[in-house]
Amino acid sequence: MITKLMVAAGVLVCLGIVSQGVERSIDKEEVKHFVTEHFEEQDEGEDWIDFQTDDKKQETFIERIGF
Repeated sequence: MITKLMVAAGVLVCLGIVSQGVERSIDKEEVKHFVTEHFEEQDEGEDWIDFQTDDKKQETFIERIGF
């Protein structure tokens, strides 16, 4: 039981050390440049997903999935 806890603690410590190393090695200016070049802002008024049904009737599960 104690060895399992020690192994779990060791794994957590190693993951923490690795994540700190990765975080420090990331070039934040390069990430900012990549994001501004490749992603566009969405307008607040544009909804890509319509969550409402057209006729607002109660549908069964079978009708919703298309059968």
